[in-house]
Order: sequence, then C-alpha cells, then structure tokens
Amino acid sequence: MKVDLIDVRKYSPQTTVDSFILMGWGNWATPSVWYGQKIYWDDIRLTGYADYDVGVKGILSGDSVWKSTAYTPTARIKNFGRKVADSFLVIGQIEGGSGVVYADTLTWSLTADTEDTVSFKEFKPSDAANYTLTVSTVMTPDESDEDDVMSKTLYGSGIEEQPIPQALNLDVISLQVGEGVLRVSYSLPLGEQGTISLYDPTGRRSENLRVKGEGKVSFKSGLASGVYFIRLETEKMSVTKKTLLLR
Repeated sequence: MKVDLIDVRKYSPQTTVDSFILMGWGNWATPSVWYGQKIYWDDIRLTGYADYDVGVKGILSGDSVWKSTAYTPTARIKNFGRKVADSFLVIGQIEGGSGVVYADTLTWSLTADTEDTVSFKEFKPSDAANYTLTVSTVMTPDESDEDDVMSKTLYGSGIEEQPIPQALNLDVISLQVGEGVLRVSYSLPLGEQGTISLYDPTGRRSENLRVKGEGKVSFKSGLASGVYFIRLETEKMSVTKKTLLLR
C-alpha cells in the first residue's frame, strides 16, 4: 500500500483539521486506480498521549435487577496516561425515580497504561422500577474528561424466586439453546388444577398455560437470551423458579 506522508510542521499551530482522506492502491489488475475513504477527525481517538488520564472502559455487570435481590455493580477502569495514577476515586451511583438511591466510592491506583476491574458494594432494589447506573472516575490532574463517566439502564423486575412448597414440584428439564425452547416438568396435588406462566427478563408475562396432575410443557421457540421466571400457581399456593437462557 502506498502512503503519502504529510509534514504537519509546515502548518501553523492554529490550523484546524476536520477530516482527511485515507487512500490506498486498488487490486493488482488496476494498480493505477485509487480508492479513498474520508475520515473525520471526530472518529479518531488518540490514546497514550496524556501524562494523567484515567477513565471508565466499560460497565461489566448486567442490565437486569430484581426486587430485594442483591446486585453488584462492576466496571472496568483504565489508566490511559503515561504516568502512575495514584489514589484516584472511582464512584458508583444508582438513580431511580426519586433521585439517587445508592452510592459507593472506591480509592484506586494504576500504573501507566494498565486497567483493572472494580466491584462496588451490593445494591438491593426496594421495588421493580428501572434504574440508571453511573460509574465515574475523579483524579487531579486529569488531562481528558471524555472517558470519565459511563452509564447504563438497569431494568427492574418484581418477580422473585420462591421456595417450593412440598405439595408442588417444578423443574426445568431442558433448554434447547439454538431454538430458544424451554421445557419444564411439574406436579400438582391430586385433583388440583393450576397455571404455569413464563415471565421475561422485564417481568412481563409472555405465556400462560393451564395444567393439572403432573406432566411436561414446552414454551414457545425463539426466546431471546436472558433470565426467565417460571411460576406454577394454584388457588392455594404457588412456586416460582428462575432460569438463565443463553443463545
């Protein structure tokens, strides 16, 4: 590939570059043909040029939370700079409809151009609402603030896994991962009828089947990846189990 080098020293320090053309030779049959791709300066991110620059590389913990169930916010942080980042703050914060409902602050250190995983204290939602998790870094000095903050939505569910009463039995017997099929077995007290319901990761009921006695049922194919709740319910009692489907 042919590369034309541009001597930037001939431009004044006040020169603004908003785009450039990246070009290379065509295939061997048409060596004289140029193909160009315009690259905008906003698409380019220079790393390693700062002495002091820490930031959030990604939020690793999932995007589903369940009422009264512990959730541990986890994130990946990085020192993008060329010098040691000593004793900077990593802050985890969760907001709900009423404002900030959770906050935790860690003190961290990283050598030059390294990264690490941080885990905050557990968060237990008091309801089935959606939340916003924000992870941020604070350091002085910090020469770039573009990567200091990252957020993600946490989708809440009011469905909780419950212990199984002796008179009821509910088991996940197979997961046909490629087809997204979920099969369960069940048993009810003699003569009783009930329903088996499937709830998706947001807590919405997607299927509801009438059952009696004991047997096996299959839920529809094409289920997306995620955590599902299966509830077996009669007039007198109910049981809920949680299962994870990965496709």
